Amino acid sequence: MNDNERTADDAIDLLARELPRLDVDPATAAAIRARARAELARHPRRLSRVRGIARRGYHRVELPLASALAVAYLAWAVQTILMVH
Repeated sequence: MNDNERTADDAIDLLARELPRLDVDPATAAAIRARARAELARHPRRLSRVRGIARRGYHRVELPLASALAVAYLAWAVQTILMVH
């Protein structure tokens, strides 16, 4: 290990000792968690209801749309074959 690496390591160690801890204590974490869960319970998610409606609408339209596309492609293929012969 050369002097530059040792100096860089010493600077990083010094900086790490001087920085405040980023973790919160368990009591504060529990209070934050409880407040967030209470907030979520108080306001139901409207987006999930919208997603459910969109999902049901998509499932109702998907099969008829795919069937219509398949029938149109088949009709085009038959028409092309009949025109050639």
